[in-house]
Amino acid sequence: MNGNELFEEIIYYHTSDLSIRERYVRLYALLDRLCKQLAADSAADFSNLFSRLHFLCRRQDIPAKAIEVFRIHGRQAQQRRPFPLTAEDYAYDLKALCETASRLLASPIPPRLLRDLPRQWRALPTASYQSEERKRMRVVVTRWDADFIYVYDEAYPSDEPFPVICPEEFASLRSLLSEGAQLNLLSVRSDEAGVLLPEVIVFEPDYLVDISALAACYTNYGHSPLQYLVNKLTPRETTFHTLLGNAANQFLDDCVNERPDTPATFANSIQKAFRLNVMEYCTCPDIDQDYFTRATMQFNHIHRTVEQSFVTRDCHIDKNRAVLEPSFLCECLGLQGRMDLLQSDGRNLIELKSGKAEEWGGEQRSKESHALQMALYKEVLHYNLDVPREEVHSFLFYSLYPKLFLERSSKAQIQRAIDLRNRIVGNELLIKHGHAADVMAQLTPDNLNERDDTSKLWTQWQRPRLEQLLAPFRRMNGTEAAYYLHFLTFVTKEQFLSKTGDARPDSSRGFSDLWNADLADKQASGNILTDLHIIYIDDNDGIESLTLSVPDYDEGFLPNFRQGDIVLLYERNTDDDNATNRQVFRGNIESITDHEIVFKLRHKQRNRQVFDLHGNYALEHDFMDSSYNNLYQGLYTFLTAPEARKQLILGLREPHTDTTRTLSRHYLNTQIDDIVLRAKQADDYFLLLGPPGTGKTSIALRSMVEEFHADPTCNILLLSYTNRAVDEICSMLESIPYGPDYVRIGSHLSCEKRFQPRLMQNVIATCTNRNAIRQAISNIRIFVGTTASVMGKADLFRLKHFQVAIIDEASQILEPQIIGILCAHDYNGQCAIDKFILIGDHKQLPAVVLQTEKDSRVSDPALTAIGLTDCRNSFFERLYHLHRQHPQTGAVAMLDHQGRMHPTISEFANRRFYGGKLDIVPVPHQTAELDFPLYPDHTAAPLPYFLAHTRTGFFPSHTPPAADSNKINREEARITAQIVAGIYELCHLNRLPFQAAERIGIIVPFRNQIALIHHELHALGIAETDDITVDTVERYQGSQRDIIIYSTTISQPYQLDLLSVPVQDGALWVDRKLNVAITRAKKQFFLTGNAALLARNDIYRDFLATLTPYQQIDSEQKQTGLS
Repeated sequence: MNGNELFEEIIYYHTSDLSIRERYVRLYALLDRLCKQLAADSAADFSNLFSRLHFLCRRQDIPAKAIEVFRIHGRQAQQRRPFPLTAEDYAYDLKALCETASRLLASPIPPRLLRDLPRQWRALPTASYQSEERKRMRVVVTRWDADFIYVYDEAYPSDEPFPVICPEEFASLRSLLSEGAQLNLLSVRSDEAGVLLPEVIVFEPDYLVDISALAACYTNYGHSPLQYLVNKLTPRETTFHTLLGNAANQFLDDCVNERPDTPATFANSIQKAFRLNVMEYCTCPDIDQDYFTRATMQFNHIHRTVEQSFVTRDCHIDKNRAVLEPSFLCECLGLQGRMDLLQSDGRNLIELKSGKAEEWGGEQRSKESHALQMALYKEVLHYNLDVPREEVHSFLFYSLYPKLFLERSSKAQIQRAIDLRNRIVGNELLIKHGHAADVMAQLTPDNLNERDDTSKLWTQWQRPRLEQLLAPFRRMNGTEAAYYLHFLTFVTKEQFLSKTGDARPDSSRGFSDLWNADLADKQASGNILTDLHIIYIDDNDGIESLTLSVPDYDEGFLPNFRQGDIVLLYERNTDDDNATNRQVFRGNIESITDHEIVFKLRHKQRNRQVFDLHGNYALEHDFMDSSYNNLYQGLYTFLTAPEARKQLILGLREPHTDTTRTLSRHYLNTQIDDIVLRAKQADDYFLLLGPPGTGKTSIALRSMVEEFHADPTCNILLLSYTNRAVDEICSMLESIPYGPDYVRIGSHLSCEKRFQPRLMQNVIATCTNRNAIRQAISNIRIFVGTTASVMGKADLFRLKHFQVAIIDEASQILEPQIIGILCAHDYNGQCAIDKFILIGDHKQLPAVVLQTEKDSRVSDPALTAIGLTDCRNSFFERLYHLHRQHPQTGAVAMLDHQGRMHPTISEFANRRFYGGKLDIVPVPHQTAELDFPLYPDHTAAPLPYFLAHTRTGFFPSHTPPAADSNKINREEARITAQIVAGIYELCHLNRLPFQAAERIGIIVPFRNQIALIHHELHALGIAETDDITVDTVERYQGSQRDIIIYSTTISQPYQLDLLSVPVQDGALWVDRKLNVAITRAKKQFFLTGNAALLARNDIYRDFLATLTPYQQIDSEQKQTGLS
């Protein structure tokens, strides 16, 4: 965005009919985009406009106070509260925006805008903190010296930064700071000189660290932030004690949930624990009679304690007011956590530990790490729920004895813990910024042993275990080390952005948006549902799910939630309520309609009183660190894989083939026979490029499965990236006449109902012991799942050896998302998968990544030599390009006959994106005329006439008047609806069934446009139009319709970069989104958009030249639609 474009957009909003409030909203978003653009070249980390703005103003020596006032007013405009600002306020804030933007872009303010701005400044507000104490201040760092840290306050603009005295306990903080860093100052006082005196300082608080993971850094040999990295980067073993701990938590839940008519029993509880961890129980070698003896003792202790000790005067836990596994997100402390049991008033807290307490001098006391957990939970209750610390009674429940320890906490204990948390985040930032090698070099037993422990526990068990875990990091070198460190950096960056937010225009993809984004922003992106009411509680043997009513929102609102989504639910009765000041319930969406949501609780509750039937609730998306932990551990699996497999993955060893293998039978045609044969002859891997409509799943994948399954000794693992694609694979398996037996890995929430009997938990439902389960798994030869679900079930590879893994949609899977599976090994260290087949098309949609090309680009010569130039590219794409540079006979093939698009539709994509290599099959519709031989007269009904004669057409739209979002376009919504109406008229005239859901598909780039198009379709009064799928191009991949309508929607130049992201593939430039949009159409394709704006993009300009334009839009039709 240059100065001319920016000021044109300001004028566009300023001269519109928008209200003052709406102008603030649009101008605030414009400032946010500008700051993201200008700060993109900085190595600093910014999670919001506040920090970016101060950084840019300081860099160019621009006074920030006036523009800060505008920023605060812009935030106020986005909130659902009375808006007190006047036209005068708006004029001065517009002046601040224009003058700041002018200096940032070195561009003068246009005269037509300048004349509307006040000539002189009025007095700006001042901030003062004398004798004022604040619970929490969010500040941004501008500089620091030996005496002070200088900061600006997010809530109160000031001319000069405030000096902060850093407590001695946070002496390490200065080594972590950078300009633009954000801090939370807690329990802040100020002296007469205005110096701020906080008790606690939280570094980059939007990066939430899990309390359990933080406490796990407290060991007998030290409490180093490096321990956090060790725990994160290395796999967690399934042991006797971890399974006993999981079982103990199940026992506590059942004992609290028991009722007179359904008493808790050991037999039922251990069965539940077993079913939740089937793979783990089947692979853990230590599960014997001693385990069940100890588990029985734990159950009895827990049951007796819940029945007897909970009700004593010292403890006084009321089961009828107990909340099980309550979760809290504490932005103040930069922490999140899940407690075992909390009384609903937040005053009584229980944390269960199944292991031993500390034993000292013949007495037992709480372990330091356990006591720290309790202290931090108490702080979370103080900051989130305003519960006074002294009123929280926290008990550590050691079920081995059993004993309840009443825990106390101190300020020093909290300060030390938050200092450790800050240093953990500091290490994450070092890795994110490219210093992974330096951080990893510190991972040694000696550095972890901060206390110089020389005990037997350390020397004979802990140190040897750490040396064994860390050995792969010490051994790696050359290309292997470069590969690991680059992907460690890449995953760390991705996790950081997932937590704190990315820097893309109009983006809302960070977990911290839960507390940083305003309600209006969340609603615009469909990422929050408010004013939900509980209408039914499923209370059969404990509360497992809630049914909530969904109110009628306005026409432009479209919820961004689907069945199976992981979400969090909390009570929201005022505008101040959010996920960081209320208890949150974590779970999944079991089902969702326009009027109801069924919310499946992750942890069953006992008490209906926990839920306010008269209260309002909100639902937002959740974030799980576990998905990233699987990626880190997958990279570790790569380091520990057999050398031959590592060399293969790195492209340092050529794949082998065995040409003596032959087919067991013939398939659809000679090309499919050749592809299946080459896949069978491959010893290591085989790549299949499957362009749109070539039948890569329905024909090629099926034929491979049939061929491999013909060998009775062959076990097959079938994987894909999305659950929808996995369901398609299941459908393909079901269509094979002899019906091969298979298991679906995953949850019933993300699996089509007809395939749910194939889920692992249902297949083994009748098995009564571990041997029976092992036998059932041994007998089944095909396993199907998403890469994520299988990555989370690494124990599968200790139960099953696979001769072949076939990965569909491989071009949508990043290397860290698949490498842990391809390098999985069994107990003996041998590869659990003999060979793999990757099926994909890197010219269609890639993996979803938050990082920019600048962040993920690779320049290391050792890595570029193996084809790794960008970490955002899939493993499939890297191997494909590597083989183009160094062709290996038989390793790569391409399906080159498509049976979907009419050649007129496919011509542009074939020529521009596939180099003319695609041919038609042909199937009947690829050579047939259009479906509508009867049509009305051109002059009487120009639109139906045009639709009856046009394969690929363009409907121009115009720059719309300023609206509440740049991601909607009302004119294009009307054009789209009128095209549908024209198709309906032609169907009626030709006596064809309309069948709108099968005939028509509508694609848009932004979710906001979906609801608007649905509204226009509904207004047509044609019943079947409500069934038409209107969705983003990402959701349409894998689908097809007879007719596709693509509403490009954009109205501003900056949105071209959101609509089109061309990538180079050899001599070709490929627009993956446009490729997918075009190739969903079988018979006709229609594009609508602003021709002048689209023509600024080279690919769209060329594409427009191939489309037949519809000429009937005039000034009247801009308002009324097409005739």
